[in-house]
Amino acid sequence: MFFDGIEVILQQAKAFSNQEASAILVGDAAATGSFFQGMGANTAFMTAELAGQFVKSKSYADFNQSMKATTDALIEDSRYLFDLFRN
Repeated sequence: MFFDGIEVILQQAKAFSNQEASAILVGDAAATGSFFQGMGANTAFMTAELAGQFVKSKSYADFNQSMKATTDALIEDSRYLFDLFRN
C-alpha cells in the first residue's frame, strides 16, 4: 500500500507463539499497523494485556487465537485510517 508516495506495510506474524521455545510475540513483533493516532503504542498495550492472560493460563492455543483476532482488528483499523486520508 502506498500513501503519498510512501510505502506502508500492514503485516501480521505467521505464528504468535512457539511452545518449544517458551516464546510469545507481542507489540510490533506480532503485527505492524498504522502509525497514525499512536497505533504503535496501542499495539503494545493491546498485546501486553493478552500476554498477561497467557502468563496466567499458559494456553498457547488461546493466546494464538486471541492474538490473531487482535492483530486482524488492528490491521483493519489501519486500512480504514489510510482510506480516510486518501479520500
